[in-house]
Order: sequence, then C-alpha cells, then structure tokens
Amino acid sequence: MNKENPSTLSDREAKQLSFEKTRFDYSIKMFENEGGRKQNLETKAQFYLTFVTIFLTAIYFSLPYLTALQGFMNNKMVSPTWKVAITVLLITLGIALLFSLFAVLFAMKIQNYKSEYPARPYSSLFVPNPDKFEEDSEADLLHYTARIAIEALEKNKEYNDRKAKWVEGASYGILFAVIILALLVGISVYLQVYIVLPTPPKA
Repeated sequence: MNKENPSTLSDREAKQLSFEKTRFDYSIKMFENEGGRKQNLETKAQFYLTFVTIFLTAIYFSLPYLTALQGFMNNKMVSPTWKVAITVLLITLGIALLFSLFAVLFAMKIQNYKSEYPARPYSSLFVPNPDKFEEDSEADLLHYTARIAIEALEKNKEYNDRKAKWVEGASYGILFAVIILALLVGISVYLQVYIVLPTPPKA
C-alpha cells in the first residue's frame, strides 16, 4: 500500500498541472481577445475622428452653400417657419458634431490598460513568496500567472466597455449630423427652386 501512495500523488499532481496549463492558456487567450477588442475600438475611434475632421473642414470651406443659407435667412420670400427650421438644424448640427468630436477624444483618452504580467516581474517571479506560489511548483506558478492575467483582463474589459460607449455615442452623433445635413440640403434645394426662384409659367 505504501508503494502506491507516491504513484497516486504523482497522478494527482499531473492532473493538477494539466488543469493549470489549460486554465493558463485559456486565460491568456481571453486576455489577447480583449486586447484585440481594444485595438478594434481605437481603430473605430480614429476613423470617426478623421470623419468628423473632414466633415468640419468641408463645412468650413462650403462658402457658396453658407452664403445661400444666409441669403435664405435675409430673403423676405422665405417664411419665418423655414428660417426657424434652418436655424434649429444648424444649431443641432453643430451640437452633434461637437458631441461626436468630444466622444471620440474621450474614447481615445482611456489608456490605463493593465498588462498580463506582474507590475514587478522580478520580485514577483524570482523571490519566493508562499502567498503567491510555492517555489519549484509549476502548477502554482501557472495558477499565479493565470490569476494575474485574469485580473488584468477584468480591468481591461471595464476600460473597453467605457471606450465602447464613447465610440458608440460618436457613431450616433455622426449619423445624426449626416441626417441633419441632408435635411439642410433638401430644404435649401426646395427653397431655391420653389420659393426664391420659382419656375415661370409657360406662355
């Protein structure tokens, strides 16, 4: 019976080591997946920032269109209702673009991500500490490093969730701005064709 105990204990340790390796691999995979999510969110934020910048630049250099809007506001043939609608849409467009811009900047500002290794690698891995893992125990070391990765994963997931909300808000702001701009263009065309320069009747 005494000769079987070491073998049984060795089998138990082998199973524990196999379990810890599986958990470690899975923990690292989840950590890397969250890192990929971070990269994807930052790519979207960069794209939205570029879009908003181009949008603002295009509006700034659209002098003929802005002049036409100013003409509508000063034209007595245009009813006050249309003037109020244009004013409200212009203000809303500015708010939507500013919101999108700040949302993107706030999303890009979130950078306090944790790494999958200890803050002090040498003292954590090479200085024996029973509270962390037993010396010369591969299973304990795998357990400790997997726990560090999972703790970092949970923090990074919180940061990514916050970043995702800002990026999503920026996307809605940009969509809203595009819709408002389309309404402004539609109103401008309508006023130009049917109010300011009506087609003369055929003789």
